[in-house]
Amino acid sequence: MWSQLDQQIFNSLYQFPSFFFIKAFFYLFSLIGDGGFIWIILGTFYYLKKKNWGKWFEFISTLASLSILVILILKPFFQRPRPLTGYNPSLSGDEFSFPSGHAASSWAMAWFLARDWPAKRYWFYLLALLITYSRLYLGKHYPADLLAGTLLGIAWTVFLRYCFFKLHHYWKKRNPSP
Repeated sequence: MWSQLDQQIFNSLYQFPSFFFIKAFFYLFSLIGDGGFIWIILGTFYYLKKKNWGKWFEFISTLASLSILVILILKPFFQRPRPLTGYNPSLSGDEFSFPSGHAASSWAMAWFLARDWPAKRYWFYLLALLITYSRLYLGKHYPADLLAGTLLGIAWTVFLRYCFFKLHHYWKKRNPSP
């Protein structure tokens, strides 16, 4: 049932004409979202400017561990083929679509940065939304792939931030400052 509904939503969205400049616009967002590239730049800029090495480590660890979870564990487990058969998996390194790594990393990093840089939170969410939608627009993912990636990314970030918080307090308790 979900698969049929997902296919119908994808087909209804993908039937509209595609203009070159719109496709190029979304291709750009898909490209900068690849591998969390734009998020690494934004996070590195912010945390190193603040000289907050610990938070930078948490940020990079969250992105890296989420990528491992999505690419090496979940996609091979679910093995859901991408919607368009003309897709070349050698360009991205994987042939499966569920869950979306772009959506997971974008929403995870947008949520992470928004907590520490609240003045820019709406820009982070807009960027995550554009990267996520670009994957649907370009025919790389079904809507459920994107929804699952979004929810996974946010949940993973909440979980790891909680773990880092607990670890930090445990460490301070065990090693009080002089």
